[in-house]
Amino acid sequence: MFFYLIEFRLIPDQTNFITCILPSFVTLSFMKSHLRTAIVVSHILDNQFGLFGLRFGLNSFLDLIPGMGDVVAALLSLYIVWIGWEMGLPRLKIIQMVGNILINFLIGLIPIVGDVVYIFRKANVKNVKILQDYAMKHAILKIDESAVLV
Repeated sequence: MFFYLIEFRLIPDQTNFITCILPSFVTLSFMKSHLRTAIVVSHILDNQFGLFGLRFGLNSFLDLIPGMGDVVAALLSLYIVWIGWEMGLPRLKIIQMVGNILINFLIGLIPIVGDVVYIFRKANVKNVKILQDYAMKHAILKIDESAVLV
């Protein structure tokens, strides 16, 4: 595997550079586009709709389908984990993301309780936060807070 050594300025006309080492298949535009996609997918799955001040998403509706609903919701959530894998997240972060999905999946198997869990415990939002923290920590991406869908 090849690696790129990328130097860039956070502030234009600044003399200090930030250096990042990225795998050859990862580019800044790749990471930005996938992070944006993860934010949109997370919003659709966890926060798309609102009722009486509560936010919920497609996962809540999928959980109403006996048996297969939880499986489909987990598979859709794993897309965000795949984005993290492609971004080069450390294994511990990937395991943490899978754990978030697994907890929702297992609790979602319990009738009625699972529906409530999907409304209050938003695994996809947590996983996108992990992706954003990684991107910020490695100075790969400056995230505009107003662009994050809530």
